[in-house]
Amino acid sequence: MAYTPHFIKKYVDSGSTTHAGKQAVIRAQEAGMSFDDITRAAQTQGFTIASGAQEYINQQKAIPNFIKRYVDSGSTTHAGLTAIKKAQAEGRTLEDIVSASRNQGFTIASGAQDYINQQLGAPNFIKEFVDSGSTTHAGLAAVQRAQAKGMSLADITKASQDQGFQFASKAQDYITQSSADTQQQSYREDMAALAKQQESYLNNLRIEQDNRLNLMAAEQTKRANELATGQRTYQQNQSRSGQIGALQIGGYGQTPRTGGTQGFKRRKLQINPVTSNALSGIQATTTTNTLNV
Repeated sequence: MAYTPHFIKKYVDSGSTTHAGKQAVIRAQEAGMSFDDITRAAQTQGFTIASGAQEYINQQKAIPNFIKRYVDSGSTTHAGLTAIKKAQAEGRTLEDIVSASRNQGFTIASGAQDYINQQLGAPNFIKEFVDSGSTTHAGLAAVQRAQAKGMSLADITKASQDQGFQFASKAQDYITQSSADTQQQSYREDMAALAKQQESYLNNLRIEQDNRLNLMAAEQTKRANELATGQRTYQQNQSRSGQIGALQIGGYGQTPRTGGTQGFKRRKLQINPVTSNALSGIQATTTTNTLNV
């Protein structure tokens, strides 16, 4: 439930502490409050909307005169179950009917209120929690009993709006203070969640930045290594380019004396004794011109 500011202090400048006039309603409108917000503030904070202001609200909301339109029992102050069902048949919601009851000053009869409570799924707050005998106001004890039964302050305030009862001053102060505490707690929780979200976001940014820096460092190291390797290769190639080949071609006197036909030398004819003796035994023959056949 959104926190409602203290209406009288914030918007009423007439000096009244119990009534809000038309100008106060218009100021609240300009501040962003709806008519339902204004009516709820009157309900929960215990002030009365002046007749001129109420006529302005009714006119702006185009609310028909509920008693004249739907009540045929002759009552000018109470709407029974038949009137409620007639209004529903014309498309009015139960919330519209309860709002008309508050705005136009009529009371919903007990049978009709039980029907509304049953349809809305809410207990009859006055009957279940109020033991003071009042049928129009709920005190602090009633509010705390309802809380003990599991109803939240938002549920209790909605029951007040739907069922048309008001809160006594101590109950209203308790609800207002608790609502403010709840709002502050919700604000602190929202801020804590936002801070946690921002911290997570910053951590992710730091991680991404570290990853980028590490990647840049790795790339720089790789390029430096590649540059150093290229520089060493260049220097080695430069040092080799100044060397002279080992192959040398010299003159004739410096060439080796082996190879070619230089190893083949004519030797002197040598006839050993055996050969000599054999040749000496050969006798020369006489040469003739006769051919022996």
